Amino acid sequence: MKKFIVFLIMIMLTASVFGASAFDIKWWSQETYSNLPGNTLRAWAEDMEGGSIGTGSKFYVDSGVATGGDSSGSSWTNAAATLDAGVALCTANRGDTIYVAQGHAETWTAINSADLDIAGITVIGLGTGTDRPTFTYTTATAGELVLAAVNVTIRNLVFQSGIANVVHAIEIEADADGSVIEFCEFLSGSTDAYEFVDAIQVTAAADDLIIRYNKVTETTAGAISWLDLSAGVVDNLSMYGNEIYGDYSTGVVDSTGRIQTLGYYGFNTITNLSSGDAAFYFNAAATGVIEFNRIYADALATSIDPGSMKCFENYVSIAVDQSAVVYPAPATVAGKTYATVMTATSTTDDLFDVDGGGILITSLTGIVTTQIGNVTNTIEISLDADSGWLDYDFCTAVDTDNDAAGTRYVISNVNEGVFTPLEGADAGATVLNQQLHCGEGMIIQTAGASTTGAIKWYMTWIPYEDGTTVTAQ
Repeated sequence: MKKFIVFLIMIMLTASVFGASAFDIKWWSQETYSNLPGNTLRAWAEDMEGGSIGTGSKFYVDSGVATGGDSSGSSWTNAAATLDAGVALCTANRGDTIYVAQGHAETWTAINSADLDIAGITVIGLGTGTDRPTFTYTTATAGELVLAAVNVTIRNLVFQSGIANVVHAIEIEADADGSVIEFCEFLSGSTDAYEFVDAIQVTAAADDLIIRYNKVTETTAGAISWLDLSAGVVDNLSMYGNEIYGDYSTGVVDSTGRIQTLGYYGFNTITNLSSGDAAFYFNAAATGVIEFNRIYADALATSIDPGSMKCFENYVSIAVDQSAVVYPAPATVAGKTYATVMTATSTTDDLFDVDGGGILITSLTGIVTTQIGNVTNTIEISLDADSGWLDYDFCTAVDTDNDAAGTRYVISNVNEGVFTPLEGADAGATVLNQQLHCGEGMIIQTAGASTTGAIKWYMTWIPYEDGTTVTAQ
């Protein structure tokens, strides 16, 4: 007998290690082994899985319970018929656990269809795949699950929109600090025309929330966000390990106009099908960390708006056949070579604005694209430096009157500090450009007279510091 009990314990531990749930194991509930009936074995498994060991009681919910039970929730035979009825059986801060049977189904049409207003309770759905407890919303402005007390946990439940424009699947109220939503699934329903507008809405001052390991499929246009944080300030929210695929017109996570502090958003896989909209859209003063997320969007620039949050190695892909890149990333990386192009007139003109640090100009080439007028004229290139840097000329002035289209201007290693014009037939391709140090400020082209024509400038450069930028004028 002892060997058998040890064997059962080993099965439980092995199942845990390899990702199986204790509830995936068949406990032969109608059979008896020695003096331990199968239901006792199942209860033991539930204690191991649900963490209800301690002073908390266990209650049972099953919409398919056979008639004849007393609905006390004390056993599967006497299971309560609805989640809300199961909640009413619990006592606050005792660690009560509600088990919801596989195959359980409810249709919600009323506000607060289920109100989890008992502190410290845990709701665990049993089953896998389509056997999991499923809650279907069939009234757009009404049905919702409410988390209204501290330290409430919901696990392994399915929420499905059964009509278009369902306002919320879950509302987390201000009194629900410390609540957890995990291993749940959110679905568009039986047709692509159904969606949750804001699947989870968090009320102001609901702090220390954890939202993890959920799966979301909402492809219908009309949804605004999956996690709506725009109702007020929320502190210490953690969202990680979620897989989200949907069409959200503001952002998958939206804190428009509200400050979120010390949030953590990591290891999520997110696709937002809405053009130009974000995975994360935070207020400018939001603080916390966004790290190691994998995101698909149609544009890098709008994929993550981090506010003032720290970002670590988030990858964004903007095309189905392209690998992702790190974003947000520094505008430039020290030591890498960049190129900037600008078309100027043949008179005095601003060319490139250098900002954020000095650069090494590795080549600067001007190509006449429209013949220069037949007027006595010269041009030279110089730096109009920002405060803290010095103005200086990169070269001497060179005559440009009547230069033909195709003429090139370079500062070569042969004539350092001298602007050298090369006509189209000259072997200018073999001329090495002189490297030039450039501080912060405006690189300008100064002309000696007013004339006609145009010059296209090509500049390659290396920043000395991360984030230095060069902007064509």
